[in-house]
This record gives sequence, C-alpha cells and structure tokens, in this order.
Amino acid sequence: MIKRLMQALFFSCALTVATTSCAQSRPVNRTADVTAMLTRELPLGMSRRIVLTKLDSLVIPHTALDSTGTVVRALVRNTSQSAVAVGSLQVLLHFGPDSTLLRREFKELFVAP
Repeated sequence: MIKRLMQALFFSCALTVATTSCAQSRPVNRTADVTAMLTRELPLGMSRRIVLTKLDSLVIPHTALDSTGTVVRALVRNTSQSAVAVGSLQVLLHFGPDSTLLRREFKELFVAP
C-alpha cells in the first residue's frame, strides 16, 4: 500500500514538474506517457471496484458510475502545455454487466492558460 502511494506521489510530482518547468521554452506533452501508464495499470477485464481503488491510489479524480451504470469518467490535469493551451486527459472507462472493464477511451481537452 505504501509503495503504491509513493509511486502515485512520485508520478504526480513528476508530471507536475514536467508540465510546468519547461512551459516557457518549449511545448510539453506527457499525454502519451499518461495514456500508456493508465493502459498498463487498468487492464481490460479488471473489476470496477479495483479500477476505482487504482484511480484513488494514483490520485486521479473520477466520478461514480454515470446514469447508465456503465461509465466512469476520470481526468488527469496538465498532461500537456504550450504557450497557447494547457491540456488535460479525460478518460472514459466503460464497464460491462458483470462490472468488468470493457473499454478505455482517452480524449485530450484544451483550455487557455
């Protein structure tokens, strides 16, 4: 448990430093790294309970199930940054009737800094 918390803290800190320290000199994009990490950490077939526990351990804010009872939304902030926009990664996690993860969707969202 402590090891997972330390990994989540390290990942969160590294992501924050990476997206803020280089913002003035060149664009930063960690979206691919975050997508790969979530794909690895949340394999298809994983139970919803374990997925939500994993998101909590990675300190990634998320919703409960939507009104259809099949989708959880998560948001990883500041995955990319440039002089004109800051990007966050929206993750849609689709669950089947047996509460196992069927599909992951990743969508990059941009706002002005």
